Amino acid sequence: MQTLKFRQSQIDSPIYKGGNPISLLVDKYGLDPAAIYKLGSNENPLATPDSVKEAVAAALADLNRYPPSSDDLCAQLAAYIGRQMTAENILVGNGGCEVLDLIAKSFIDPGDEAIICRPTFPVYDLTLRRLGAEVVYADLNDDFSYDVDRILAAVTDKTRLLYLTSPNNPTGTVLTQAQQDEIMSRLPAHVLVVADEVYWQFNSDKQMADTLRYVNEDANVIILHSFSKLFGLAGLRMGYGIAPARIINYLQRGQLPFHMNAVSVTAGMAAVADRDHIEETISMTLTERDRMFAALDSMPNLKVQNSQANFFLVKPEKDSKEVEVALQKEGVIVRELSGFYMPGYLRISVGRPEENSALIEKLPSALT
Repeated sequence: MQTLKFRQSQIDSPIYKGGNPISLLVDKYGLDPAAIYKLGSNENPLATPDSVKEAVAAALADLNRYPPSSDDLCAQLAAYIGRQMTAENILVGNGGCEVLDLIAKSFIDPGDEAIICRPTFPVYDLTLRRLGAEVVYADLNDDFSYDVDRILAAVTDKTRLLYLTSPNNPTGTVLTQAQQDEIMSRLPAHVLVVADEVYWQFNSDKQMADTLRYVNEDANVIILHSFSKLFGLAGLRMGYGIAPARIINYLQRGQLPFHMNAVSVTAGMAAVADRDHIEETISMTLTERDRMFAALDSMPNLKVQNSQANFFLVKPEKDSKEVEVALQKEGVIVRELSGFYMPGYLRISVGRPEENSALIEKLPSALT
């Protein structure tokens, strides 16, 4: 009898199940869930706006029907982005991770190469290795800036994808316009640039690269955005890509029918339309980011990297895993970064003012 044939690259791939860290801390330490502050996942800490809740409630009435097309959502996103984008430039998926997976599946064959610049988002590695890709590392400099020469030296005739993340997760640093221009001018035509910019709305650095100009120029680039950060829909899993129409059309052929559910599509449209919630999120994040940086930068035994995202990268003198556990016992959740190629570091999200104040109050004792 023949046995099932398993792909070795998938056997070797780690399993990521996610989960709710709040419930874990309630069970482990007996904490009051209302007194737990979740500053480890870079989510929008503001409550879901009423406009989205009402849209979701309306969508629930017709769950016996197949979901609507996502064309209207794509058109709405194009209008929100502007810059001459149309619905043909937009592709939506079940979270940015699904869009990343679709990109890898659409361009990678076993033995192909892809370049990532560590430390960065580990899902790139995950999606690539499952497909039998050769992952090539062109790591960031010690100050977490991009090394353009290192990136271009890593390109071969087998390179299919180059991942550039700005603002970068977990460092919060950006790719500059000069760096991107040099990369795009020297990159061979067989390489697609995957520009992960899910934190772009929080950037205040005028040197950050404008990737949309390359979409307008029909270059080989796709930009990744998310609904989890600014729009506050992490629980519904929504993300989207922006690219020249020829690339979007190709990627859409790799999607299954009805891949987006009715609740997500409806909620997404309501979230994009609620500009008050968008402006409140950006304003609160930037104000609190300044306050948190000043507080973290003044703490002994801690190094903090300035950030253009809604989180901070910090390096305690004490073992980072011990600091993470100490904070958990006090009801504050942060992210230890071994899984992001950065053992010894922590990532701390910007939350609501009261959450950030709790972190600022409790962190010094966890550091000692």
